[in-house]
Amino acid sequence: GTSVNSLVDQVQQAIADITTTVTAAIDANSYTRAEINALVASPGAIAPTTVTASGSMSTAGALTTGSDTVVGGQLRALDAVTNVITSGRYATWIETATGRFGNTSSSRRYKQDITEAQIDADVFLTIVPFVFHYIAEVRKRDDPMFEGYVGPDYVVADEYGLMAEDLHAAGLTPWVYYDAAGLPDSVNYTMLVVPLLAVARAEKAARAALEERVTRLESLMEGH
Repeated sequence: GTSVNSLVDQVQQAIADITTTVTAAIDANSYTRAEINALVASPGAIAPTTVTASGSMSTAGALTTGSDTVVGGQLRALDAVTNVITSGRYATWIETATGRFGNTSSSRRYKQDITEAQIDADVFLTIVPFVFHYIAEVRKRDDPMFEGYVGPDYVVADEYGLMAEDLHAAGLTPWVYYDAAGLPDSVNYTMLVVPLLAVARAEKAARAALEERVTRLESLMEGH
């Protein structure tokens, strides 16, 4: 009887030790109900604000809401500017309302109510291109109180582009991005190929008409 009792005590102690170990492991690797509720309400409260990876970073297993991976701060890919893509590729677009990345289709399969665009080439040609400096870039050189201040040796790069206000004033609003207050904020340079093509077509038509007129005049002169 004594041997049996001793064996039972040993088994019970072993079970207790296992229970303690498992409980400690669960506590160390699990969220409490309060933490889960906080994570659902505010993912940044528990999730890390910075993820550093020495190799490639995949969104698989990242913090998700439904089927979407959500980044609360800035999304950065440090080697994007040096990563040369030579295989099949799409231009990247950002959905204004949600910040989602994607692409846009140019296939007729996804479009309806297709009509020829009426673009005034003369109006488009009133838009003046400028060279300029971004204020924030100048402050990096000139303003010691600026958080991004570098110093007087910082080289401010020349920028070339259009003014969103000019396109807005000319009625070329399809190629203007507006901020939350409804003010002209940016230019959709990618889609400027559309009015540029209209200008090229108008120029081609004008040249053809001029060539035809010259041909007629030459014929009249030869007749005389």
